[in-house]
Amino acid sequence: MNKDTYEMGLPLIKKAGVEHKINFIQSPALSVLDELLEDHENRGSFAFAFVDADKVNYQKYHERLWQLLKAALKILSSRDEFKI
Repeated sequence: MNKDTYEMGLPLIKKAGVEHKINFIQSPALSVLDELLEDHENRGSFAFAFVDADKVNYQKYHERLWQLLKAALKILSSRDEFKI
């Protein structure tokens, strides 16, 4: 997802009253995930993750995201045949 796509959906995000809960980050995913994992308070603190990145590293993204997500929550990926 790029910034333009996010901004197109922003009015709906605001209308839903969840703008304060969403942080759009456009950056190399592995480095951002590793940075988030360095702060132990981030572990288990995310309710949702959407992955739209290079398919070669999907397993690495999911391994890191699993540590960041709250228990029993789902990762939505642009490649729905991917299974963890």
